[in-house]
Amino acid sequence: MTDWFSMRLSVPSDVLTSVIEDEAVLLNLKSERYFGLNRTGTAMWTALTSAESVEIAYRSLVGRFAVDPEMLRRDLNDLVHRLIEHGLVESPQLTTGEGPEHTADDLPKTLAD
Repeated sequence: MTDWFSMRLSVPSDVLTSVIEDEAVLLNLKSERYFGLNRTGTAMWTALTSAESVEIAYRSLVGRFAVDPEMLRRDLNDLVHRLIEHGLVESPQLTTGEGPEHTADDLPKTLAD
């Protein structure tokens, strides 16, 4: 499993987001696909896209959920993989080669197919 926790994630300019109550809808304008996130996914999305790194987002979420910290780490890592794969987040480390040695093309296709 690739560790993306040192990366800072941001939302590309071609992704629109709308949060309605506790759920989010993400629209990738390039692929013309939209994705929905439930309450937990929206909390993760908000933390991931506002924190200085995935690790800091993880730390902010640990206290919010009654779940084993390692399970949360795995779930967050899986979500990051899917978000990168579908172009919903980006990181300078992905384009400069500073981050993990894998690219989004190496990730399994699992989100909203």
